[in-house]
Amino acid sequence: MAKKDLTVTKSNALIEARYKLNVVEQKVILGCIALLDPRKAMPESITITADKYIQIYGGDMANAYRHLNAAADSLLERQVIIQVDKNVSHKAVWVSESHYDKHGGKLKLWLSPTILSLIHI
Repeated sequence: MAKKDLTVTKSNALIEARYKLNVVEQKVILGCIALLDPRKAMPESITITADKYIQIYGGDMANAYRHLNAAADSLLERQVIIQVDKNVSHKAVWVSESHYDKHGGKLKLWLSPTILSLIHI
C-alpha cells in the first residue's frame, strides 16, 4: 500500500511551546494524530499499529515494534510548557496513559486534554 498524504495542524500555542520529544516520540504523536478522522468526534484514545507506523514512515517491523514500545514508556514522562503570557506558563503532559501490546504491535495512547485542545484535525 502506498504512503498516504496525512495532514496535522497544530495550534500556534503548541508550535511555540517548549518541549523536547525525540524523533521516535514525534513520529508516534504525529502518526497517531494523522490517523484521526476530521469528520468524527475526537476519540478518547488513539491506536497506532506497527503496520501503520511502517506505512507512514517506512522501515521494518522489528524497528516499528521497538519504536512503539519505547514511546509507550517515554511519552508518559514528557511535558510541554505553554507560555500563556510573559508571567504565566502552563505545564502539561503529552499523554495521560499508554498501553502497548507487544504481541499485536499496537500502541494505544490517551492524549492529555491540554494536548487535545491544541490539535486541529
